[in-house]
Amino acid sequence: MMALVRLTPPPTYRDRVICFSGVPRLAGFAGVLVRCRDVRDVNDILGRIEASGSAAAHVAVGLVIPKDYDLARAVASRAIPIEPLLFTDDLHGDRPPTAALDVLSRRTAVQRLCREAEQRLVVRPSPEQSDIVVRLIEAGARGHGIRFAARKLGMSPATLRRWCSRWGLGSPGRLLTTSRIYVARRLLESGVHLARVAELGGWTSVRACRMALRRARDKQIGHSLAADGTAVWSGS
Repeated sequence: MMALVRLTPPPTYRDRVICFSGVPRLAGFAGVLVRCRDVRDVNDILGRIEASGSAAAHVAVGLVIPKDYDLARAVASRAIPIEPLLFTDDLHGDRPPTAALDVLSRRTAVQRLCREAEQRLVVRPSPEQSDIVVRLIEAGARGHGIRFAARKLGMSPATLRRWCSRWGLGSPGRLLTTSRIYVARRLLESGVHLARVAELGGWTSVRACRMALRRARDKQIGHSLAADGTAVWSGS
């Protein structure tokens, strides 16, 4: 479930969010979009995330901030991933664009898969290892391949393969591909339109997305990590 703070959901998200007048306990939700009234509000929510540590590590957070480009750059430069990041001018009254909530939905699906992947690591992950898992699955969810993911992580593809093997995640190529399918399925299940799912997942067309999902279904790919801890995935 996602939470909206000081915002009203668009009709397509009305049954999928809970609205609050103040910031709720972050760890109670998969995703939170907060409308910040001023810089103090921005610093407060960022401080809450940092103070929550691992409890909020898998919560997707987006912000709506006053139209201040210096503030936006300051938020974007923080280690905490904030997406979507909107200005108040982007709102329709108190209502965020549906596209922004689609992005937040994708991030919540990524975070669910990250939690599952971390459970398969051979030891309890360090913050650095958790960050690699998150960024790898995020790259897969966007439709990127091994070379792109390795470059973003500052590794060679060979080093990335060794890292995944060492930590029990199997083939990074399989993990990237299945992350894409898993997140696409979760978005469809949550009511996101197929055309938007295709766009978020980096497919060139709705037809390409539909065919990929059909092939994955036939091959039983994209539901969850296998019990043996490798990146072999079972059907839904």
